[in-house]
Amino acid sequence: MQRVLRDAGLYHGGIDGVIGRMSRAGLRAWQAEHGLEVAGVITRETLASMPPASDGGPAGHRVAGASRNKPKADGSNRGHTPA
Repeated sequence: MQRVLRDAGLYHGGIDGVIGRMSRAGLRAWQAEHGLEVAGVITRETLASMPPASDGGPAGHRVAGASRNKPKADGSNRGHTPA
């Protein structure tokens, strides 16, 4: 997410994965420019509005409450390791 914000000229800090004051300010600016709710936090809608980062990696971090480790239909989670 920081790379996308940097590429858009909305973030000038380090690309460190820490969502601090500067990241949140860039995020609010992105949300305003893209007609999204200006929350200053990463939402699914915000991530969906972002292109892949310039390095070819994913645009964003995990969304709070989102799980990469969804249990199978039978309730088991066999074969999956925690994130």
